[in-house]
Amino acid sequence: MRRFGNILLATAGFGLLAACGGPETAPAVDAAAHSALNAGEPMAASVGSDGASTLEGDITPEGLARHIKTLASDEFEGRAPTTPGGEKTRAYIAAEYQRIGLEPVGGSWFQSAEMVETNVDPDQSYLRVDVNGE
Repeated sequence: MRRFGNILLATAGFGLLAACGGPETAPAVDAAAHSALNAGEPMAASVGSDGASTLEGDITPEGLARHIKTLASDEFEGRAPTTPGGEKTRAYIAAEYQRIGLEPVGGSWFQSAEMVETNVDPDQSYLRVDVNGE
């Protein structure tokens, strides 16, 4: 179960990195992100006899809460793509991946992906709520 959790966490993070777009090099990690990263417990990565990568160490509720608290803090300014907060988020996640021993794909932590935006036209949209058929 722990291995699945590590894979899920890494996959979710890669999705976030891909969605953020921006430059191909990692922005500098600011002081808040750096101190939060260094507060984490070290993890060691290894390759098993079957060739699969494994991480040694636990994902704990406290550790996960620390990352959530850091990323949700005002220091990260909302984390929207292409904003300073988004760049800080990218740097934080890349630094965390590097800290636990992951390797970047294609020499970079960041991959390009198209951004899709949907705007709702209030004049063409509505919401209807029925309660017990009424």
